[in-house]
Amino acid sequence: MSRKLVSTFLAVLLTATPLVLLTSNAPEAQAQTYNVINASVVTTTDLTPFTANPTLQNFWDFLNGVSIAGTTVLGCLNGECDMNVGALAIVGQDGDCKTGNGTFCRVLGYCVQADIPSNILQSPYGAFTFDAKATYLAWKYSADYHGGIAASGGEFNSDFLTAMNGNTAPVFAAAQALIWKWVSDPNGSSVWDGFNTSEAVSDAGTGFTPQENVNPDPNVDVWLLAIGDNLGGAYLYADDPDALMAAANQAILSLEAEATDKQGPWTVADSADYSGIVITGAVGPIYGETVTFSDSSTAVTDLNGYVAWPNGATSLSFEAPGATYLGVGNDDSQDIMLAFGQTVNVTKPEVEVIPDPTPTPAPTPTPDPTPETPNVTDEEPEEELPFVGSSSTQMQVAVVLILMGLGITVTVAVIRR
Repeated sequence: MSRKLVSTFLAVLLTATPLVLLTSNAPEAQAQTYNVINASVVTTTDLTPFTANPTLQNFWDFLNGVSIAGTTVLGCLNGECDMNVGALAIVGQDGDCKTGNGTFCRVLGYCVQADIPSNILQSPYGAFTFDAKATYLAWKYSADYHGGIAASGGEFNSDFLTAMNGNTAPVFAAAQALIWKWVSDPNGSSVWDGFNTSEAVSDAGTGFTPQENVNPDPNVDVWLLAIGDNLGGAYLYADDPDALMAAANQAILSLEAEATDKQGPWTVADSADYSGIVITGAVGPIYGETVTFSDSSTAVTDLNGYVAWPNGATSLSFEAPGATYLGVGNDDSQDIMLAFGQTVNVTKPEVEVIPDPTPTPAPTPTPDPTPETPNVTDEEPEEELPFVGSSSTQMQVAVVLILMGLGITVTVAVIRR
């Protein structure tokens, strides 16, 4: 084989098997970017109706031994009977109210001790920190939930005894039972000692049960069914104490889950794309809360705590848990907790979207040059020497190596087949 023929063979072999590098030309994903021209502004307004250190009094129906209608359930809780369980009506007047002298201010509160009588006289109140779950319940299930209680104005008791909703009693009773669990029991009481709230419905010995020959809601019978017509609909538990207790037990389960999910403190932030806001609590998103926009429309936060800005709205507001007070009883009377809300106001941010940069096109690759066609001449071929010993030339060694490689490739291919 001539050197030129071998050279030609090598050139064709090498150019026929080029090395290919596989690369991706897909553009990288880029997150949308924004320019915040005017950021959201968050402000809060305290809704506490009392001054910093008020002296407040319970409102009590002395004739029936109960608080206002629709706030308590009388019966047994975890086997202990003669318990009036629910919310208490608390009244301030004159200098104890932010509205000033000559006025009354009213809220609903909860006991934080068990098996101790409520104080029918005045007690001093001041700022205090409670379990976050109990705080949520005392705030959420207060006068606004009950309906009909005027926060201020009127006479001492007139606004407690009208416009009541008797069907709310099971929820107030459940809230009180859970506040005892989260506040009282850690401080020495035994309301839930040895009991599991998850068994309030399934276990007849756990939770609320009727007490024999005891009317579970005497204040409803006296004030609402006898002289009132403000139940907000038909009374659901007339002459059916079992149904009343069953509703209270079911409320224990639902309120425990709700308070666990929605315990504070709450925070509010813009959503990632600035299309709305997100409300978050201590353990996760705050769902199911009503938000009011500047155009008077409303929306409810979804499971992610998100609500979108409607067109034209410039701000929004919602109520969140706020300040808490402790009322200290005397040696023979109950300590009481109060929880108040705060209004959270958020202005809509002014934001512009920054367009994504135009991607630079990839350069067009330059093709490899076409290999030259070897020139064929009429020169006489060189004498071929036998392939033995050291007389072989470098060119011959190269040819042999190439042929051996081809042979190995063919052999491998045959074996693989």
